[in-house]
Amino acid sequence: GLKPGNNVRFAGIDVGTVKKIEILNDTLLEVSFILEDRMQQVIRKNALVSLGTDGFVGNKLVNILPSHQSAALANEGDVLPVKKSLDTDELIRSFSKTGTDLSSLTASIRKTFDKLNNSQELWTMLNDPQLSASIRRSANNIESASANTDSIMKGLHLLVENLNEGKGTVGQLLKDTTAAHELKLAIVKMEGAGIEAQQLLLQLQDLTKLVQSDLKQGVGPLSVLLKDTSITSNLKSGIQSINKGAGSFNQVMDAIKQSFLFRPYFRKQRKRNDVSQ
Repeated sequence: GLKPGNNVRFAGIDVGTVKKIEILNDTLLEVSFILEDRMQQVIRKNALVSLGTDGFVGNKLVNILPSHQSAALANEGDVLPVKKSLDTDELIRSFSKTGTDLSSLTASIRKTFDKLNNSQELWTMLNDPQLSASIRRSANNIESASANTDSIMKGLHLLVENLNEGKGTVGQLLKDTTAAHELKLAIVKMEGAGIEAQQLLLQLQDLTKLVQSDLKQGVGPLSVLLKDTSITSNLKSGIQSINKGAGSFNQVMDAIKQSFLFRPYFRKQRKRNDVSQ
C-alpha cells in the first residue's frame, strides 16, 4: 500500500517523502525517499526502516527508527536495514478470526449454561439435603479408612521389625537355629511316618486282593469256613445247644433258690447287696 509521495517519519516526525518504489525481484523491493538536509546530521547507517500507517487505517508511510548503538552517519545512496513492521491488514484479519472464535466459544458456553439451567435432575440433586449428608458420610468413611490403613501399615512395619530383631515367639523361632533344626527333623519324621503309612496301606490292599482271590477260587481256610455248609450247620447246632443248656441252668438255679436248704443263704446275699448299694 506504499506509494510515491507518502510521508517519511523519523521518531514520529515528518522529515521527507517517498520518491519511488522499484521491484527488484519476487522477494525484494527498493524504496527511495527524499529527506530534509538537517537529517544528514541525525540519521546513522544502523538506523532501522519499517513500514507504518498514518493512524490506524490511514495511508502507508516509512518510519526511520534511531538505533541505540553508535555508528557512522548515513550518506546519500546508503541502504538502511529493514525492521519487519506489523501488517495492519493481517492484524485486522487476526482480530476478526479471534472475534469469530470468541463468538463461537461464547455460544458454546451459553448453550452449556442453558443445559445446566434447564436440567431438572441437576437441580434436584443439588437441592437434595440427603446428598450433602451422604457426601459428608463418604468423606468421613474415607478418612476413617485412611486412618485404619495407616494403623495397619504401622502394625505391619512393627511386626517386620520385631521379626528381623528376633522378638516374639515367631521371631525367636526364625532366629533360633536349634529350633529350625528340630523343626526340620520333625518334618523328616512326619515324612517317614507318611511313607510307612503308605506302605501299610499297600500291604492291606495286597492282603485284600489275596483274600478276594482265595474266595473266588475256593481255597484257603476262610473260603472253606464260609463255603462249607456242614461247618455252618454244626455252628448253628452248637449255638442252639448252648442256648438250651443256659435255659436249663437257669431253671435249676431258680429251683435251688426256692429250696428250704439254700433259701437262708440267698436271703443273706440279697441283704448284703442292699446294704452295699
